[in-house]
Amino acid sequence: MNVCVLSGRLTSDPKFAPGKDGDSNKDRASFTLAVKDVHAKEPRADFIPMVAWGVNAKNISTYCKQGKAVTIKGHLRTNTVDNADGTKSYFWECVVENVEFGADAKNQKGKTEAVAPAATAEKSPLDGYSTEQLDQLAALIAARGAVKADPFPTTVSA
Repeated sequence: MNVCVLSGRLTSDPKFAPGKDGDSNKDRASFTLAVKDVHAKEPRADFIPMVAWGVNAKNISTYCKQGKAVTIKGHLRTNTVDNADGTKSYFWECVVENVEFGADAKNQKGKTEAVAPAATAEKSPLDGYSTEQLDQLAALIAARGAVKADPFPTTVSA
């Protein structure tokens, strides 16, 4: 079974691409979701690449900005890219099937902005992270680009 449920905050504004020939079913939104690792001994987050299609893509690109809390249900997909040097790069992403909107990030005055009607009353796991920390982590992800190794390694280094 390939199902994932993630709750976190967007690290940057979604990138929206309309479908070809005006086909709204092929609209695409991509973004990265910062998800707090509750099992880590020290505070840390995982950064999950996300992609949404159709109406989900339109809604996410319209109502979500950097720092927006969301809960997403979807499935994982692995992709490969053939590089110019003949090697393959592997990357994975979560394909959004359902999204619930939560609270916006704190605005410049430190006040929390309005919560979307579909939001739950629970706190986001990333509420402890500042916008500056999320900005720094988003910059690291953007600089890193696609994962150039097996996305499911059999050995893990400590």
